[in-house]
Amino acid sequence: DSAASFYLLPSRAWELMAGGALSLMYMRGQFPKQENTVGAALGLLFLLFTAVFYTGKMSFPGWNALLPVVGTLCVIYAVASDKSGLFSKFLTSKVLIHFGKISYSLYLVHWPILLFFEFAYGQELGLPGLAMSWVCMYGLSIISFHYIENSFRRRKDSKSLWPVYFVAAAAALPILAVAFALFRLEGAPQRVSSEVTQFVSVTAWGDFGRCSTDYRLDEYYSCVIGSPEATPEVLIWGDSHAQTLIPTIDEAGKRTGIGLRHVTKGGCPPIFSGVAYPTGINASACLKSQNTARQFFTNQSQIKQVILVARWDLYWDKTLQHSEQGHSQFPEAVAETITALVKQGVSVKLVGSLPEPGFDVVNVIGRKIMLDAEYSSHYIYEPGVSKAPLQQLAAQREMVHFLDLADHICDSDNRCAVIADGKALYFDDNHLSQFAARKLIMPFVELLSAKRD
Repeated sequence: DSAASFYLLPSRAWELMAGGALSLMYMRGQFPKQENTVGAALGLLFLLFTAVFYTGKMSFPGWNALLPVVGTLCVIYAVASDKSGLFSKFLTSKVLIHFGKISYSLYLVHWPILLFFEFAYGQELGLPGLAMSWVCMYGLSIISFHYIENSFRRRKDSKSLWPVYFVAAAAALPILAVAFALFRLEGAPQRVSSEVTQFVSVTAWGDFGRCSTDYRLDEYYSCVIGSPEATPEVLIWGDSHAQTLIPTIDEAGKRTGIGLRHVTKGGCPPIFSGVAYPTGINASACLKSQNTARQFFTNQSQIKQVILVARWDLYWDKTLQHSEQGHSQFPEAVAETITALVKQGVSVKLVGSLPEPGFDVVNVIGRKIMLDAEYSSHYIYEPGVSKAPLQQLAAQREMVHFLDLADHICDSDNRCAVIADGKALYFDDNHLSQFAARKLIMPFVELLSAKRD
């Protein structure tokens, strides 16, 4: 759980211990008497690197926390050794000391202000929105520092603080009461219009069928869908984009009288072996799901067709690890997987990457509807890096066909809708909602019917 790892002590204790160890060294006089210029420069370089190149998609903390922690230790060690050195003078300048003093207050106020401005201006604030948010953050942090932090620091007699405690508690109780009431009322949805409620009440996932795996333990699905009377003869293999289509394909299977299986794992590409890095998923669970899919082909099962559905564009340029075949390039692994399937007499249907709006549709459009602001109901789809290579793979091999669902989602001008009949067609920045997925039943009915013909 990345959120728990970020906020809870066990996964962050080593960072505190590193700082504590450095503090003990300083208190015992174990620091040198001259500034370590190289150490300070190296530490600042580490911190600058993390500030520029670390992204929200990287797992954190863990190994990625090592660089900023070591960088901070280097800077403190180097500067505290000699307060008259070059880096010491820079870090003890009046401007940096000022921001250091208000840093805790700045930390307390920055998040609610950023959330407010993001709600008002959208996820991409732009320069004006960021400037206004920083002015508000700075002003509130100054007020908090002088009238709250310093009020406690200046009162050395603990008895004189009781009035402050009383006022703080009296102010906090109504806030807690309102927060608890909103929690119990599930956010008080009646406070917004029915138009907003209908748009944000999006169904993300549907029924995954009759499963032989427990997702809480296995972290992937292996399930039977389609006609309950028919023996499964088609395998749906893919990632979370495939999972959004499972109820749709289930209905298509029932209409055509075909039984299907699906092996799906979010963030895990449908190849025989390998995990595309960097990734935030459980690699061992991904490999296990891939092995489960492979068993349906190596064993004497009745699976004679596989439909591969994935967010191909996400994986295409990534480095492959844990590949039994030794591949480091993802396209090579895809080609080998398809070749191996065809050799076993399995027909392959490649479903190309689904069009993605690139922004959180529910939050962005929902907010604009709530604020009665203008918004675009469409976005322009540009085919990703995987489309042409996948089409070429299909053209070069028998028993391999390429299906581009963009033809059914977007119009002839590559304009793709994000809203229809007042409902969201995506539940985030790349996954189709169940309302949108249901519109794709007929393409899969045709796909499964063509198999029979």
